[in-house]
Amino acid sequence: MKKKKIVFKASKGAMFNDEQAQVYGEFLFGKAMENTETITTHEVLEAARSKKSPIHDYFDWEDSIAAEKHRLWQARQLLSSIQIVVVYQNQEKVVKAFHNIYLEEDSSKEERRTYVTVQGVAQNEYFRSQVLANALKEIKAWQSRYSEYKELGLIFGAIEEIQKQLDLKGKQIEARV
Repeated sequence: MKKKKIVFKASKGAMFNDEQAQVYGEFLFGKAMENTETITTHEVLEAARSKKSPIHDYFDWEDSIAAEKHRLWQARQLLSSIQIVVVYQNQEKVVKAFHNIYLEEDSSKEERRTYVTVQGVAQNEYFRSQVLANALKEIKAWQSRYSEYKELGLIFGAIEEIQKQLDLKGKQIEARV
């Protein structure tokens, strides 16, 4: 009996293409299968150290470059981890202090990612539309990941209803998660 080939793909925003995802996926899946179908990040890094490893080139081995990328990741984590307590009608609500959105530059029409305060999102319809579109995209991705669990059917129905209510399709704002 012929063994079925597993197809791996790069997720949106990945720092590699589908061809690389296939190589990386096969290697990492094989490593996980050797170890009762589990793998840790430490095992991945250890497997990548050899220059002959198919995942070696994915990692930055130049310490100064890797350190700068790590610090930028830390900055993203910092901005994503800060919350703000909003008091409205004597009730406290904790919300994200910053939202990651695309900001269109007027002069060059190029877009870049930036973080906007929750107040900035509330005051700007373009930003608000992006946040809502991204939230819906994340919810749909979650729904796709757990679609085989019929116990979550009521939640899936509510997601569909909210999507209809928001009607983000007519806003011409594309979700960029």
